[in-house]
Amino acid sequence: EPQPYLRGTDISHGVFVAGVIPGSPASLAGLKAGDVVTEFDGVAVNGRLEEDLPSFNALVMGTPIGKKVSVKALRDGHEKAFTLTTQIRGKAIDEDEEFKAWGFTARNYTRLAAIERKRPDTNGVHITTVDPSGPAGSAKPGIQADDCIISADGKPVHSLADLHRITADVTRDTNHTGLIVVEFERGVSRMITAVRPKPEEHPPEENAAKPGLAMLLQPIGLELAEAMNLKHDGARISFVFPGHAADKAGFRAGDILTQFDGDDVRCRQESELSHFMAKVRRHQPGDEVQCKVLRDGKLVLLTLKLETGDVDEENLETFKDKDLEFTLRDMTENECILQQIPDEVRGPRVSEVKNSGWASLAHVAIDDIVLSIDGKPVSDTASAETILKADAEKKSRHIVLRLRRGVHTLFAEMEPVWDVPSK
Repeated sequence: EPQPYLRGTDISHGVFVAGVIPGSPASLAGLKAGDVVTEFDGVAVNGRLEEDLPSFNALVMGTPIGKKVSVKALRDGHEKAFTLTTQIRGKAIDEDEEFKAWGFTARNYTRLAAIERKRPDTNGVHITTVDPSGPAGSAKPGIQADDCIISADGKPVHSLADLHRITADVTRDTNHTGLIVVEFERGVSRMITAVRPKPEEHPPEENAAKPGLAMLLQPIGLELAEAMNLKHDGARISFVFPGHAADKAGFRAGDILTQFDGDDVRCRQESELSHFMAKVRRHQPGDEVQCKVLRDGKLVLLTLKLETGDVDEENLETFKDKDLEFTLRDMTENECILQQIPDEVRGPRVSEVKNSGWASLAHVAIDDIVLSIDGKPVSDTASAETILKADAEKKSRHIVLRLRRGVHTLFAEMEPVWDVPSK
C-alpha cells in the first residue's frame, strides 16, 4: 500500500510503504511498513505527492507476471535490496449480485477482501446491502450488511453459486416457502436465524409508464403541525418542477397537499409518504385528479393531469467497465434540475469506482459527470460505452476523461495495462 513519503522526515525521494498485505510478493520478499521504495525493476521512483502515485502503480502493474524484480528501499536510513516475484493482482472486490428472494445483494470474497476482513479463506458470501422489510432483513435476528453467510438450509455456502443453488431449491414451490435456518458470521460472533425466502415474482411489464407528481413532498410531523398551527393533515410541497404538470396546474412550493383524488393525505413520516406515492402510481399518465391544497389558511381546489414520472435510478441505462473498474449511469431530468446542473452539462454520471482499479488510480470519483473521453464528447452512457469498448479493443495505453465535479472541470488520465504476458 504505497503513499507519499512523510514530510516530517529527512527523506528526499521514494515511495513510502504504508502497509504490506500478508502473503503478497512484497511480504514474501521482506518489505515492511515504513520502508521507502526508491527503485523498482531498475527504475527510480518518487512519491512526493499523491498525484505521483498513479505513475508508480502503473509501473508496478505493468510488470510481467512471474518476473523476478529487484527492489531498493530505505529502512531506518539504510538502503536495502530485495527481490520479489510478481503475481496476478486479481480483483480487490468482486461484483455484487442481487438475491430478490432474500432481499439483499451479496458478493464473493476475493483474496484481498478476505485478508482485509481477517478471514482465513474466501469461503462464505459477503452481504453488501439489505432491504430492512425483505425476508432476510425482517428475520429475528435480521441479517445485516457486512454479515457473512456460511450455511443455509443445512448446506455450506462457500460462494454465490452455492447460495443460488440453495435458493432455487427452497423456492421451487411457488405456492409455499418454509422457514430455513441460516448460519452467518458477524464480526467474531457466529449466529443463526430463520428466514422465509420468497419465490421469484413474475417481473412487471417492462417500461410500464408510471405517473409522478412533478413535485417534492415533505412529511409534516406532529411537532411541526403544532408549531404551524395546522388543523389539516397533509404533506408540504417543498419543490415544484418548472414546466411540468404540477407547475401548470398551479401548485406552489409551501402549499400543503391535503386531498388527492378525494382521499385525505396523511403524511406524518417518510413511511406514510411512501405509501401515498404508491397510491399515486396506481393511476395512469393522463388521468385527471382533483386535489386540495392549503394556501395562506384557505383550501384551494386544483386539477392535476398526471404525467409520466421521472425514471427510477435503478432503471437507468448503466455501463460497468470491468477493465477500468468503474460504472457509469445516465442522469435523470429531475436529477439535473435538483442539482442545478446547467443545460449544457450533460453526460453519464460515475456511480461506482472500485478501490485500486484504473479509474480509482486516476482519481475518478463517484458522482463525477463524464463530459468527454479521449477528446470525444459524450452525452449519455451509450456513447461513453462505445468509446470505452473501442479503447479496450485497441488496448489504448492512455484514456483521458474530462470530468465535471461540482462546479469544476478536470481531466483524469487512466493508463491501463491490458494483457500482461507471463515470463
